[in-house]
Amino acid sequence: MGVYFFLLATLTLGAEPLFVEHFNANVPDNSPVGGAPGWHVQALRNGTVTDFTSNAPSGLYPSLSHNSNMTGAGILGAGYLVMGAGNVVSNVFAWRECSTNLDQRAIVSIDFYTRNDSANASGRVAIRLDKRWYASAQVFHDLASNNFWSLNTLPFKTNAGSWRNFNTNALTVGTELAGPLPKGDITAVGIFGQSPGSGKIRIDELSVQGSPVMDSNYFVGSWIWAEKSFDRQICRFWKAIEIPEGVAVTRARLRLTADNSYRAFFDGTEFAQGSEWRRLTEYDLTLVLTPGTHILAIEAFNEYGWAGLAAGVVVEMENGQTLRIPSDASWLIVPPGQKGWSSRKTPREGWQPARMSYYFRDLPDFPRNPMVLLPAALRPMVIHFWQRGWFQITLLSFCVVVAAICLRLLAQLALQSKAQNVLQRERARIARDIHDDLGAGLTHLVLLGETAQQELAGDAKARAQFEKISEVGRKLVGAIDEVVWMVNSQRDSLRDFEIYICRYAENYLRARAIRCRLDVDDEIPQTNLDLATRRSLFLAIKEVLNNITKHSGATEVTLGMHIENERIHVDIKDNGRGFDFSRRDQSRNGMTNMAQRMAELGGSCVVTSQPGAGCHIELVAPLGSKSQRLQLPWWNSSRRMAAKSEVKTTST
Repeated sequence: MGVYFFLLATLTLGAEPLFVEHFNANVPDNSPVGGAPGWHVQALRNGTVTDFTSNAPSGLYPSLSHNSNMTGAGILGAGYLVMGAGNVVSNVFAWRECSTNLDQRAIVSIDFYTRNDSANASGRVAIRLDKRWYASAQVFHDLASNNFWSLNTLPFKTNAGSWRNFNTNALTVGTELAGPLPKGDITAVGIFGQSPGSGKIRIDELSVQGSPVMDSNYFVGSWIWAEKSFDRQICRFWKAIEIPEGVAVTRARLRLTADNSYRAFFDGTEFAQGSEWRRLTEYDLTLVLTPGTHILAIEAFNEYGWAGLAAGVVVEMENGQTLRIPSDASWLIVPPGQKGWSSRKTPREGWQPARMSYYFRDLPDFPRNPMVLLPAALRPMVIHFWQRGWFQITLLSFCVVVAAICLRLLAQLALQSKAQNVLQRERARIARDIHDDLGAGLTHLVLLGETAQQELAGDAKARAQFEKISEVGRKLVGAIDEVVWMVNSQRDSLRDFEIYICRYAENYLRARAIRCRLDVDDEIPQTNLDLATRRSLFLAIKEVLNNITKHSGATEVTLGMHIENERIHVDIKDNGRGFDFSRRDQSRNGMTNMAQRMAELGGSCVVTSQPGAGCHIELVAPLGSKSQRLQLPWWNSSRRMAAKSEVKTTST
């Protein structure tokens, strides 16, 4: 089993590299490394450091290979550099001079590809400052299988703990630097491989990046994923985008693809889904990228095998600056199970950098000219006032209050309904008792009085007394009939009330030789009158009829009864002598009692009269009973005050 590296030397300052070295020469296997000019190779062989730059003994490495035994070994072609061989080789160091000295301040990262089939081998990046060599403290182990190359990225740092001393004479790594990396330009770059085992070490590409790597044609970065990949894996990526304050964005676009599928979020709101990894999709972010911090979050899903995500954001601003954000190791991997990750403005502790696996178009089987899809542009979400939290909380609170009031009213209604049923049963019992006991007893007394009256002589004084007793008894029987009618709950309907009033008025006026005209509605609604309304209206009508027969001298009376706006209107007109209302007898309480009765019902009493023009009295009362109406103190009190005010106004 062996370890395979491929190595390309590249410096990128902006979008284009300063130099590129590929091992694609058409040379036979085991050719000397001199076939790749500029490269130097040293190996620790049998405990001795040997220079293999121009010497490749038969069966030993390092040397050049032209892919005689492996298919597609080179990431950009068939050739690659072989760095190790056999159990006798333990450490291998391949390096080359930089064509131009590199300023440490301009370097962002150092990247290299690996392809391993052994977990024992490891690699470090090595750099030369002046004449001293330093190896990276970070060690790379290729996690890919024999069928894939892996892109390893070393974020370039100069702080203490990032580098170790490197002895090229013995090919050994020393202790960490106590302080930062010494100042100065980098003059050479290389890869130091350790413990290759009984196999080979292969190299084809190494790049020194001066800016984030973004494909110049398709504007996306490298393929990235979590450190470990497995089948049916969900990987969440998080990246913050900073737009300077006071600077307007003229154009912003995001290009994105993933193997196998993805969901994209902008500031916590999902805006896109995709599943074809061989195509790019470009999303227009111009309208939503305002000054400030924005979060681009992507949830990718890997069905099986290799996994990766490639993305790039290009933002053009009105001041002429262009912000490029490729997918690279600066993107963070969000651990599973965390909530609100897609809208967080700052990362949580424990979020790890993404691992770069390939440059965009270096991925095997990826199309050289992928299709780019252009969906509709993203637009800012319009949040209406009814979608805001304060409105929804207010509405919920209002609904809770209304529900509580409704429950309270329903409870009151249930209690009132129960009490009403009890009251009706009791009224029916009282009506039966009065009719059966008191009414029957008075009727018996009247009959006895009439019998005694007939047995006495016509001029006897006792006969006159018995006649008075009988007359009083008959009046009492009539009064009891009225009380029974009012108390009887089976006579609560509006139709029964109308029939009884009309019959009473006809009989009362006929006995006094006064003509009675009736004006009532043909169709009467199926509704009930409560005891208080029936009693007050009946007593008021009775008082009016009594006053007409005593004081008006009328020969004709018109009684009208109509229903309008859930109120009953009773009109009583006579053709009598009329009167001046201002000169009425103040010692009598008939008119005052009628007005007070109507006011207690929430109705009114209107009296219109002139001397010689008869009299017109209008009684108005609501149909619903107090028990049927909502018992809201403030509402009922205001209605009672209004009713009293109306009575006072219309009665004077």
